[in-house]
Amino acid sequence: NAGYFVGRACGKRHPFPTLSPGKTVAGCVASLVAGVAAGAALLPFTLGEPGLRGILVGAAVGGLVNVGAQAGDLSESWIKRRAGVKDSSSWLGPSGGILDVIDSLFFAASAALLLWSLLYAPAGT
Repeated sequence: NAGYFVGRACGKRHPFPTLSPGKTVAGCVASLVAGVAAGAALLPFTLGEPGLRGILVGAAVGGLVNVGAQAGDLSESWIKRRAGVKDSSSWLGPSGGILDVIDSLFFAASAALLLWSLLYAPAGT
């Protein structure tokens, strides 16, 4: 996880100190860059368009899905803060609970489904 490692290594500014005190600007940016790079590298192969257009579309999709993932993480943190709890459950021990593990999927999965349905829509629909 690029965001975690970069944030721990060089993150100084905390954009959401009361909501998510461990999140840093450097970590958010590193996560976004990793999402853009992964999309640019991988999505052109699934689109069947390995040229510049495929790379740019892949970068855009990777970035948008990453923004959704970060929004899911922040929204789950907001819910926990409102409830006055640190972890969503104790089922998974020190990882913080099931919601802490899957929170990034809340908006990222929706964004991915929407974007991919637009990209892979049959011609003429």
